[in-house]
Amino acid sequence: MPIIRTAQEDKALKIKPRNYSSVLSLINFLTKRKMVDYTPKAVVRLDYTASSIGTGAGTSKIFNALASASYVKGEAITISGTATYLLSQGANATLTPAIKIVAQIDVSRTTSTYPAYQVEATATQVQSNGVFSFTIPAEITSKLAVGSHSVYVNAASPDNAMVVLTATGGNAANNIRTFAITAQ
Repeated sequence: MPIIRTAQEDKALKIKPRNYSSVLSLINFLTKRKMVDYTPKAVVRLDYTASSIGTGAGTSKIFNALASASYVKGEAITISGTATYLLSQGANATLTPAIKIVAQIDVSRTTSTYPAYQVEATATQVQSNGVFSFTIPAEITSKLAVGSHSVYVNAASPDNAMVVLTATGGNAANNIRTFAITAQ
C-alpha cells in the first residue's frame, strides 16, 4: 500500500519534481508562519494625536465675520473666521487648520417653519493658518424667506466631533449670528 502524500509534499512536487524534498522544508515553514498572526516590526512608529478645535495653546475657534446684517434675497453671503487645532507627535505640536467647516443656516430655529441649509467650505477656502472665508451661494439665499435668519459655524479636527465656533461681533448671541433677508 502506497504512502499518502501531504498537501505540502504535493506543492513541493509541483515546484521541483525531481527533488521535491529540497523545497519541502521551506513550504512547511511558510505554512506554519501563515497560521500564526504575523505582524512585521515597524522601524519607526508614528503616533499622532489631534486635539479638538480650539483646544490647546495657540488654537482658535472664531466665527468673526458676517459681511452685513441685511442681504437682498438671492445675494451671496460671505462668512469668515478662524478654526485651528493641535496635531501632536509626542512633545512636538503643530498648529493645523480645521479639516471640515460647515455653516448651518436656520438649523437651531424652533419657532419657525423655515427649512434648514448647510454649506461646507472647500479646502481652497481654508488657509494653512486656519483662516477661512466662504460664501453661502445665491442658490440658497434665493430660497430663504424674507425676514430674520440665523447662522452658526461648526468645525472639526480628525477623530473629534464638530465644535461650534464662537461668534464674535455684531448680531451674535449664543454663538449664533443673525441676518435679515429683504425682498429683491
